[in-house]
Amino acid sequence: MSQYLHLQNCLPCSLNTSATLTSPHLFLLSHDSLQPQPHPSIRRRSYRTTVFNRRLPPEPATHHSRTTAVVGHLYHPSTSPPSTSEVVVDMRTKKRHGETASPLPPAKRANKKSSSHASSPRGKNEKEKSQTLKEKEKLAILKERDLCNTKFAHEESLKDLGVLEGVKTLFDNIGWVKLLEWFDVGYAPTTVEFLSSLYLEEEELHFHLFKKACVLSTNTICRMIDAPTAETFGPNDPTHVDYQAKAFWRSITKEEKYDTGRLKATHIIHPVLRVTHRLLSNIIDSRHDTGNVTQQELYLLWCMIHPQSSRPNFGKYLCHKLLQVSNATKGKICCGSVITILGRHKSLNLRFPQNMGELKGYQYLDMVQLAKMKLFELSERGPGIRWLKGTRRTVYITESNQDILSLESPVEETNWTLDFEDIDSEADVDSEDADTGDDAQDQNEYMARFNTVDTELTSLRAEVVHLRGELTDQRAMLRLMYAHQREMGRTTVSLRDHIERLGSPPPTPPL
Repeated sequence: MSQYLHLQNCLPCSLNTSATLTSPHLFLLSHDSLQPQPHPSIRRRSYRTTVFNRRLPPEPATHHSRTTAVVGHLYHPSTSPPSTSEVVVDMRTKKRHGETASPLPPAKRANKKSSSHASSPRGKNEKEKSQTLKEKEKLAILKERDLCNTKFAHEESLKDLGVLEGVKTLFDNIGWVKLLEWFDVGYAPTTVEFLSSLYLEEEELHFHLFKKACVLSTNTICRMIDAPTAETFGPNDPTHVDYQAKAFWRSITKEEKYDTGRLKATHIIHPVLRVTHRLLSNIIDSRHDTGNVTQQELYLLWCMIHPQSSRPNFGKYLCHKLLQVSNATKGKICCGSVITILGRHKSLNLRFPQNMGELKGYQYLDMVQLAKMKLFELSERGPGIRWLKGTRRTVYITESNQDILSLESPVEETNWTLDFEDIDSEADVDSEDADTGDDAQDQNEYMARFNTVDTELTSLRAEVVHLRGELTDQRAMLRLMYAHQREMGRTTVSLRDHIERLGSPPPTPPL
């Protein structure tokens, strides 16, 4: 009975009510008019309680003439259901017992609720708070990850290797040739701020730089390198009908084994394709470990060799990769330089301070970096290089036979295997994914030897220049000494002649 009194005390005192409690789950209220809002004490209950202020249709004279509402859960099964003059409302399903129609259709209730929630300032504030909380969580994760610069193309090194023209041809086939001209440095604060606030909405990239909200569309990013925007496709679009990944991989590597998760970049035979893949993985993917070939990179290589009317959209591919880096929870972040290039777009009107610390790491994909990646090795018999496939030599290139690396016209007729006989491909060990300690030690020794030789050569050149300077100074001093001696000799002779002409000295005058 105390439970019933508690429920009765929770009701508004202003209502003219007479309560009939039929069970612990049901109580009836009979009144002439109900207030639109319940008492606050009712709202604080564990279940949601609502009092409907709806006028019901007139009932027959044989029944009660007053409107009766039921507030609470469904009536208990042990009690009899209410009469036809009573409207029983289940507060969880919002359905009446005894009638088929609900007080308010569910669809209208849902639309009304969603529209009011979206338009209300409270809904907007909650959305902004949740987005800010998400940015803070992502910011904490990004600050724990390592940062490094992006490696861009170094034209002088590619020219010395004899692959510059071929690389330009492949990038030009998809309209991305000006990507080879990109270069900038990365900064830790801008990189973290950009990635923590990054999201893509309706082909527009939204991010923050220097606490300012910025927007760049995918077409705007395309125009930064004069890439095509019409008749293009993105990374999530279906591939071309003629593209067969396994057959294409076999045509450029002579590898029968095709594992989508372990396609080694060092298995690509042609040097032009190998360097092109490294540029894609460093600039577009911004990956630190570029030893594997992803499915999207393999498809881009196919598009470069088989140019079609529909070409890849540079803006969509770059935004897709930046979002992947932003959502990742581990691994090095190597897209800081690309973020700086995007932030310098004239439409954003941003100024980068001069006192920001630059990210560490190499900024170019030059000969030193390509040699460390074991794409080639220096020849021991002459001034040439040997390109490698895994750990095996493929072709020896010097200045006299660099035309071997030239591409045919059209490009798809190029011999991408260079007639290389891959006999022991099963025994090959990828140089960038050494499985044993000996392989890793050999690679480290090679890198140390390469760096040591380069350092010694630089120091020897500096020493030679220094010795030449000292020798020049010594020669000048000798000339000066000889000239001084000659002058002293001439002075001595002239003094002797002068003394002889004077004869004996004149007598001293008397005092």
